[in-house]
Amino acid sequence: MKVKIVYPEFKLENKLCVAFDVGKSHLDSYSPFSNGPLQMIMNDRVRNKSNAVRGALLEYRKLASENGLEGVHVVCEPTGGFERTLLRIAHELGMTTAYVNGESVSKLRVVRQNDTGKTDQLDPRIIHLAATQGRQLQVRDLGDGYAELRELNVAYDQVCDQATVLRNCIHDALYRLFPDLNMSRSKLFGSCGEALVKAFGADPVSIARLSLPEFTRRMKSHARRVRTDTLNRIHSDAAINARHVVPTVVREVQRDHLRDLYDRWRRLEDRKKMLKEQMADTFRSLPEATSLTFPGVSDFMMARVIGETGPLSDYSSHRRLLRMAGLNIRQRTSGKYKGKDMISKKGRARLRKILYQVVMLCLIKPGRIYSMEYVRKKGEADASLPVIVALMRKFLRAVFGLHRSARAFDAGRLATCESQLKTA
Repeated sequence: MKVKIVYPEFKLENKLCVAFDVGKSHLDSYSPFSNGPLQMIMNDRVRNKSNAVRGALLEYRKLASENGLEGVHVVCEPTGGFERTLLRIAHELGMTTAYVNGESVSKLRVVRQNDTGKTDQLDPRIIHLAATQGRQLQVRDLGDGYAELRELNVAYDQVCDQATVLRNCIHDALYRLFPDLNMSRSKLFGSCGEALVKAFGADPVSIARLSLPEFTRRMKSHARRVRTDTLNRIHSDAAINARHVVPTVVREVQRDHLRDLYDRWRRLEDRKKMLKEQMADTFRSLPEATSLTFPGVSDFMMARVIGETGPLSDYSSHRRLLRMAGLNIRQRTSGKYKGKDMISKKGRARLRKILYQVVMLCLIKPGRIYSMEYVRKKGEADASLPVIVALMRKFLRAVFGLHRSARAFDAGRLATCESQLKTA
């Protein structure tokens, strides 16, 4: 038999704890409080607009003062950004705030109500119950540099997604205009493809009208280093497609559309380059930049990681960092049954995406620091994805260790287990 002292996880301060169920258009609030010997309950519905939210919070502060409470404590679920107005105004008015995990609220609702139903009037009660039981999460106030990196992460991902869509559209438009063009993706979106679109709109009829020397001269005036055999192949493919019977008006529309798509894609690529430089510069101004020098990982990729983690000094251990990333291990055992150990996937999805890119692009290529370990573990495992996830966890622990130790990177130390270090 084991007996141990259990301390309460959270002690609610002498404040009016107001729980909010946040929606796009309305906020439903709930707060129980004592008025002498009487137990009171406050329920309210407020429009999710700045003036309405500010007015409601001021009324709650007045209610707290009238009942001898020291202030207002605001609790809500993270709901994809709709809670930002509430939290910003609460901070502006000097109120304390906290999150409650949405999954915890969902499971607690079933326990409390013995029902899987959901209503906007019931949810604030469950959120308040979770808060009083210590299931609160900190609303982190990131510094300027970290907040800037997080927003730049969002902007960079959106630009990348738009560029991917445009590349697909370019492939489709090019196939409709020049179906027999034999050009690799790297050449199409490099100087050769840009010259072809700029000079001819990739129109095979316009290309076939010129002799090979004239076509070569015009292409090299836009892209000097294009290979001659590549130009010969393009001219030959154009001669074949020029025999297709396509109305001139249709070809002009297709050509103009392709040029427009290519110009928009090129602008997005320039925007990506600018964002990468801005993120790298911002990262170099942060305290983490002096310690986080990981071989093969650029300042831009490290900036993406720190933009999602925020200040590493906020974490007391690497386990909290792994949990925030959703990379903590979830076990499933019951009696003789033992399921597979898997990551929880409950943290920041964008951080997991970035860590995957770091491992794939920077750490496991031949000659990189995790390349040998990846090859060895991949040979032992049935699939490569679990190996990549393990390296994602290892890299994040290494990042935390580098920052905590404030030492320069040591490859030997990274590959040595803790017990061997203690005996060294």
